[in-house]
Amino acid sequence: MSNPAGVLAAFSDGVKVFNANTDPTIGGHLAQNVTVNSYDHTPYSGIAAVVGYFTQEFKKHAQFTPTVRGHNVTGASGKVWGYGTWVSDSSKQKFNFEFQFIFEDAQWLFLNLDCYKLGNRGAEENDDSSVVRTE
Repeated sequence: MSNPAGVLAAFSDGVKVFNANTDPTIGGHLAQNVTVNSYDHTPYSGIAAVVGYFTQEFKKHAQFTPTVRGHNVTGASGKVWGYGTWVSDSSKQKFNFEFQFIFEDAQWLFLNLDCYKLGNRGAEENDDSSVVRTE
């Protein structure tokens, strides 16, 4: 359970599935009580609301390109953080992120996806100390 590599694999797989713009459940990797705090400060709570948000973003061909700055696991809880770029048909945003995971049903699930402006709560984009690439 407390496998940091497992959290990074779940994160990387989730990003790949999201960027394919075909499965708003992110391959079934969303916890039932998942929350998203989007880069524009709009909160989404619960799997139905998050799937609805992702479905709308897929219509705009949304793509998320992350750079992981760190990760950790404590028991059944995991976290991945860094910065990234969100590009869609109508916008391009750069922001910091912190995604929390929970280990349930023998897999790591996205529990909380928190995005916030660069410069708030963390290093800037050009600070590449201890960066882990997930491409």
